[in-house]
Order: sequence, then structure tokens, then C-alpha cells
Amino acid sequence: DYDASLKICKENNYKYHVVYPSVDYTKEFEQIIYHLETYEAQIIRQSFALDILSKEVVRAGYRIALVGEASDELFGGYNEFSRLSNEQITKGCYLITNDLERSHNMRVDRMSMKHTLETRAPFFDTKAAGFALQIDGSLKIKRDNHQIITKYILRKVAEEFLPDYITWRYKVPFANGAGMNVGFNFRTQDGDVAEAILSENKAETNKTTKEKYGFITEEEMVYYNKYKAF
Repeated sequence: DYDASLKICKENNYKYHVVYPSVDYTKEFEQIIYHLETYEAQIIRQSFALDILSKEVVRAGYRIALVGEASDELFGGYNEFSRLSNEQITKGCYLITNDLERSHNMRVDRMSMKHTLETRAPFFDTKAAGFALQIDGSLKIKRDNHQIITKYILRKVAEEFLPDYITWRYKVPFANGAGMNVGFNFRTQDGDVAEAILSENKAETNKTTKEKYGFITEEEMVYYNKYKAF
């Protein structure tokens, strides 16, 4: 993200400020869970970067920020959408968007308001969302000559305003794109977050709890135990 962001800022004389992420996961994960009020591993992993960014935005003198939340959910931006049939893609968009209040919307809301930063999400405009959920799946996931392009119709619109190196970039999770190795698959306990957390924390194994909540990893149990302690 750094290279692409810096390039478009310089080409258009936009003001920009680079923040270098520096975080001690073992010291900060408890406060992340406290403010998030959740124990879901993927949300926790992605929250460290947003915590840093929200703090820096407020430090720069701003109290309101625009965010791009819901664009991936409404327009099929995640690679997992490519596994669905055209008929099922928009249904998938509806299901994942409808569940955001219990997942990544919590991340955005809690990490921004932790620093008294208000966020505005234009893609959540009711007319925009309603329109997006009527678009045929074949326009969201483009399959052409063994190539799969996610969020296709939104990229086509963006093509009128942005250069190709922005419009057609490959999807990267927020924190990873920001230069943090928080992992891609919590089921394998990959990335720096899991490595740091598990190096200093041992989860209390409870078979009943694991079965009840569907926990797979020790990392999840560490988060759950800390959540319960709060």
C-alpha cells in the first residue's frame, strides 16, 4: 500500500503523512480486546493497525475520517466470493454485510472511538447499499480467460478517476497492506501477532468451551480467556 499511496500522492500533489507501524503485541493485545469487546481472532489481528492509524489521525488535528468499509462486502471484493456461482454472489454480499455489526464494523467503530475519532462510511449510504445488492454477481466477479477479478464493477467506475495501478491492484487485508505481518489465516496461527501472543501466554484448555464456540487454535482461547476476565 505504501508504494501505491505515495505514488498517487506525489503525482497529484496531495498532502500525505507516513506512519511507521510499531507495536508490541504482547503488551497491547489486552487493551485491544478491552476496547473491542470481542475475542474473534481475525478482528483482533486487524485492529492493531487501525488503532495506530486512528491515534495518528487525531494527533494530526482531525476528528472525522472517511473510510472505505463495505465496498468489499457489497461489491464482492474478497477472494472467497470467487468460489460462489454468479447467482450466489450477491446473496453472499448480503449475508456478510448484514453481519458486519458483529464483526469488522466493531473494529472500525471501537478502534476509532478509542481515540475519539468519528468515521464516515460512504458505501453504507442506504441508497448505495440497496443498489449494490441488486447488481448481478457476474458484474462483481469477472471471470475471463482463467483470470478472476474481484469487485469488478466498482473497479470499472474507479477507472474513470484513478490510475490503473490503484484501480486494478490485488486485494490485500488492511493491516498486511499497511506493512504489518498479522497473518492471513488464524487457523494456522500464522503471523507476528500469534507468535508474540503465544510466546508469553498459555491458554487454559477447556474442551466444553472449545466445542461450544468452535475454537480451533490456542490463540483464540487466549483471547477468549482475556475477554472473560474483563
